[in-house]
Amino acid sequence: MDGLDQFSKLPMPILQHILSFLIVKDAAKTSVLSKTWNSAWSSLSCLNFGDIVFMESKNVLDQILANRQKQNISIQRFKAKLPDNRLKYVDNWIKILVAGNIKELHLEVFTSTNKLPEAIFAAKALNMLCLGGFKLELPSDGIKFSSLRELHLIKSFLDDQVLDALCASCSHLEVLSFREFGGLVCFQIAGTLPKLRIVNLVNCPELLQRVDITAPDLKYLHISSIIEELNVIKITACKSSLKNLNLSSVAVTDQWLENLLPNLPNLELFYLSSCSSLKSLKISSDRLKYFKVKSIPRGY
Repeated sequence: MDGLDQFSKLPMPILQHILSFLIVKDAAKTSVLSKTWNSAWSSLSCLNFGDIVFMESKNVLDQILANRQKQNISIQRFKAKLPDNRLKYVDNWIKILVAGNIKELHLEVFTSTNKLPEAIFAAKALNMLCLGGFKLELPSDGIKFSSLRELHLIKSFLDDQVLDALCASCSHLEVLSFREFGGLVCFQIAGTLPKLRIVNLVNCPELLQRVDITAPDLKYLHISSIIEELNVIKITACKSSLKNLNLSSVAVTDQWLENLLPNLPNLELFYLSSCSSLKSLKISSDRLKYFKVKSIPRGY
C-alpha cells in the first residue's frame, strides 16, 4: 500500500483540502488507507454531511464532534441536512460549533416552523450562515454576528424586527440572499450595511409590500415575486455603484423606470421579466452591456 499510495506523501494541509470536498461518510473511509490519511481525517475541520438527509444515528455526529473537541480542533465549516426527528439534538450541536468558533455553517431542515436555536446568535466568528427551513426570532441575549459576511435563507421565516436587528448587528454583511422566505412586510436596508454588495430576493411572498434599499456599495440586485407585481421598490444611495439589476414580476412602471435609469450611470447588466405594468421603454446608456426583456404583455 505504501508503495502505491503516493497521496500520503502530500503535506497534511493538502490532504485535508482534498477531504474537504468529500462528504463525511466518504472522507471517513480514507482513514484506513494509512496512518497519514487517518490523521488527516481525524483532524479534518470541514465536515460536509452532504445534501442527502442525515439519517445516521446521532451518536455518529456526537462522536465526530467529541473527537475534535478532545484534540482542540475547531470546526471551520459544517454542512448538514436534517430530518425533523433530529431537531432535538441541533441545539447541543450548535453550542459545540459556536464554542469552537465555527466560520461557515450550512443547516437545513424540512419544515419552516422550526425555531432556530438561540445559541447560533452568539457565533461571533461566523462568516457565512446558510439556513433552510428555520424560523428566526429575536434572541434574548441579542445578535452577536460581528464577523458575518454572508447570510443565505431558503424557505425560512423572519419578520421585520429580526431583519432590522440583523442589519444593526452585522455591519460587515456583504451578501444577503433570501429565497422562498416568509414573514417580512418590508425588506428595508437603511444604510447600516456599508459593505453590502449583493442582495438576492427570490420568490418574494405576497405579504411583502415594499423593498427599500440604501446601500452605498451595492453591485448586484435581484428581485422576483411569487405573485404578479411586487408594488414598491426604492433604491437609494447605491445608484452610482449598481452594476447588475434583475427584476421579475415587479411593478415596474414607465415613470419609475424613466426616473431610475438615468441615475444608474454604471449599470452594465439589466434584466426585466414578467413586468406587466411596463408599457413603454426608453434606455440611453454608455455603460450598459447587456439588456434583456422577457414576457412583456401583448400590446407593448
